[in-house]
Amino acid sequence: MSTLIHHKYFAPCLSLIAFLIFIYGIGRIHLFDWDEINFAESAREMLVSGNYFQIQINFEPFYEKPPLFIWIQCLSMWVFGVTEFAARFPNTIIGVLTVLSLWFTGINLKDKTFALYWVVCFVCSFLPSFYFKTGLIDPSFNLCIFLGLFFTFKTYENQQRSVRHFLLSAFFIALAVLTKGPVGLLLFGLPAVLFYLFQYKNIHIKLRDIFLFLGVFLVGISVWYGGNLYIYGMDFFYAFVERHIDLFSKHDAGHGGFIGYHIIVLLVGCFPISILALPMIRKYLKSSYDFGFLMLLTLIITVVLFEIVQTKIVHYSSLAYFPLSYLAASYLYKHQDKTKNISAFLKIGLSIVASLWGIVAILLFFIGRNADYLLENIKINDPFAVANLGANVHWPMFMIFIPLLFLGLVIYSLYGERSAKRSWIVLFIASFLFLHGLLIFFVPRIERYTQNAAIEFYKTKENTGISLSTYSFKSYAHHFYAKQPADIDFSLSNKSASGSIVVCKIDK
Repeated sequence: MSTLIHHKYFAPCLSLIAFLIFIYGIGRIHLFDWDEINFAESAREMLVSGNYFQIQINFEPFYEKPPLFIWIQCLSMWVFGVTEFAARFPNTIIGVLTVLSLWFTGINLKDKTFALYWVVCFVCSFLPSFYFKTGLIDPSFNLCIFLGLFFTFKTYENQQRSVRHFLLSAFFIALAVLTKGPVGLLLFGLPAVLFYLFQYKNIHIKLRDIFLFLGVFLVGISVWYGGNLYIYGMDFFYAFVERHIDLFSKHDAGHGGFIGYHIIVLLVGCFPISILALPMIRKYLKSSYDFGFLMLLTLIITVVLFEIVQTKIVHYSSLAYFPLSYLAASYLYKHQDKTKNISAFLKIGLSIVASLWGIVAILLFFIGRNADYLLENIKINDPFAVANLGANVHWPMFMIFIPLLFLGLVIYSLYGERSAKRSWIVLFIASFLFLHGLLIFFVPRIERYTQNAAIEFYKTKENTGISLSTYSFKSYAHHFYAKQPADIDFSLSNKSASGSIVVCKIDK
């Protein structure tokens, strides 16, 4: 392996492998409500209306997100058509860029061995790898924040190259703010400033550098924010600010949560790196002039900030995937030459989280296989849930071996393998296979129980002139899958209009 990673074609091969992993299956299932369809619908409406400057939903202004990622989706849809594949393809490319970023920053910070550990930790853990198969904004946003932090650290580390690194940092943070809004500046600024305060005696930032950073940043974001202020005036500013205050202080319908929500999401969802990262927290708390300390600050701030935010969505804390993977890779790198087995603390933590995943997958399999029995013998008071369970979904018997193989490999890696290095290899292989087993076989079947029936209905109304709306639940699916044009006239004088349909959930 040492010889292989030093080969001149290793990075291109790594890119190709990442591309094949992330592109596989991205068009197999419908986009998921809300966020995936929300962004894709905004991109579709840009193409339909020709208005590429204003974000719209149902051809009305939508003030939640800036347009950078949606512009990229527009380009993808222009090439591939308005499909699930086109909506998710941008994150395939972002995934490759992320892998290359981890590779080259890992080499810069330490060496190629560490860089490889870092890539493996990211690609073989559950949520970090999964999000490159979605149409969500977060992978591109997180990459920009990470690169902004990395180049800021290089500015602090090498004062002689501060101008170049500061300009690169400003460029990527401007892209982040153009991707997801002012929260990008907050997620970058808090860890960067705190890191500086811990090391202000050793870091000498010139006033010139700060002005250059602000200049590049402001010029970058003015491409869209300044243009909207010029065209729409302060009404745009007030509506944009009000929407982001609402997201911070209130929970969107169905998207509330409990205290500790994101801690649980990261611990369980980022298996196995969430557990491997834990031993390194104490180390980097004592090392305040190290990139690991900056990553630890980023992790803590991300979790705390989104615990405060009232809207709780799984991917809100996804920036934490970068520090978690860095800490996990640092642990593997630190112990790479040790032959002793894994510590009891890690064994227990990995066993608990792996067991949760395995048990949930097994339960889903048996529920799917026995849906008719459940409906006949168990009283379910939710008519909507009963109707969903009545979907005709085939669960082949071989699927039970996906969680069983995962649990077997995890047990072997933790308790059967004497070499720690071989244990990690088996553990990451188990995680990778289980994740893709879930994506290929479980997720499409689960989607059949949740939104498939509604989406298939919406698709039948494409080009029919029928207006679709929802009652008592929020959705963007009817906008995207009915593909209505912007100029439908539903007035009584328009004899070609076919009317409107209101979609609601079964309640009796």
